[in-house]
Amino acid sequence: MDDDLTRRVDQECVVRQISRSDWINEACTRQLRKLSGYGIYPCGQSSPIIDDSPLPQRHNIQNY
Repeated sequence: MDDDLTRRVDQECVVRQISRSDWINEACTRQLRKLSGYGIYPCGQSSPIIDDSPLPQRHNIQNY
Protein backbone atom coordinates (compact mmCIF):
# COMPACT_ATOMS: atom_id res chain seq x y z
CA MET A 1 0.00 0.00 0.00
CA ASP A 2 1.27 3.49 -0.79
CA ASP A 3 2.66 5.31 2.29
CA ASP A 4 0.32 8.30 1.88
CA LEU A 5 -2.68 6.00 1.58
CA THR A 6 -1.56 4.05 4.64
CA ARG A 7 -1.29 7.27 6.65
CA ARG A 8 -4.75 8.40 5.55
CA VAL A 9 -6.27 5.03 6.38
CA ASP A 10 -4.57 4.99 9.79
CA GLN A 11 -5.80 8.52 10.56
CA GLU A 12 -9.34 7.51 9.65
CA CYS A 13 -9.00 4.40 11.82
CA VAL A 14 -7.96 6.50 14.82
CA VAL A 15 -10.92 8.85 14.34
CA ARG A 16 -13.38 5.97 13.95
CA GLN A 17 -11.63 3.78 16.56
CA ILE A 18 -11.42 0.75 14.30
CA SER A 19 -8.53 -1.41 13.12
CA ARG A 20 -6.91 -1.05 9.71
CA SER A 21 -8.22 -4.52 8.88
CA ASP A 22 -11.79 -3.45 9.69
CA TRP A 23 -11.38 -0.31 7.58
CA ILE A 24 -10.12 -2.34 4.60
CA ASN A 25 -12.95 -4.85 5.08
CA GLU A 26 -15.55 -2.04 5.01
CA ALA A 27 -13.96 -0.42 1.94
CA CYS A 28 -13.89 -3.71 0.02
CA THR A 29 -17.45 -4.55 1.02
CA ARG A 30 -18.71 -1.16 -0.19
CA GLN A 31 -16.97 -1.62 -3.54
CA LEU A 32 -18.09 -5.22 -4.01
CA ARG A 33 -21.74 -4.34 -3.41
CA LYS A 34 -21.60 -2.25 -6.59
CA LEU A 35 -20.74 -5.32 -8.68
CA SER A 36 -23.31 -7.71 -10.05
CA GLY A 37 -23.19 -11.14 -8.53
CA TYR A 38 -22.01 -9.79 -5.17
CA GLY A 39 -21.82 -12.41 -2.49
CA ILE A 40 -19.59 -15.08 -1.15
CA TYR A 41 -21.08 -18.51 -1.12
CA PRO A 42 -19.65 -21.55 0.65
CA CYS A 43 -18.45 -24.38 -1.50
CA GLY A 44 -17.98 -27.97 -0.55
CA GLN A 45 -15.17 -30.34 -1.26
CA SER A 46 -15.12 -31.02 -5.00
CA SER A 47 -13.02 -34.16 -5.03
CA PRO A 48 -12.06 -36.90 -2.62
CA ILE A 49 -8.92 -36.56 -0.52
CA ILE A 50 -6.31 -38.79 -2.10
CA ASP A 51 -3.63 -38.17 0.50
CA ASP A 52 -3.75 -40.91 3.13
CA SER A 53 -1.07 -39.42 5.39
CA PRO A 54 -1.91 -38.78 9.06
CA LEU A 55 -4.16 -35.77 9.66
CA PRO A 56 -1.48 -33.31 10.92
CA GLN A 57 0.40 -33.63 7.61
CA ARG A 58 -2.78 -33.56 5.53
CA HIS A 59 -3.34 -29.97 4.52
CA ASN A 60 -3.69 -28.24 1.19
CA ILE A 61 -0.69 -25.90 1.43
CA GLN A 62 2.29 -28.19 1.82
CA ASN A 63 5.10 -25.63 1.43
CA TYR A 64 3.54 -22.39 2.57
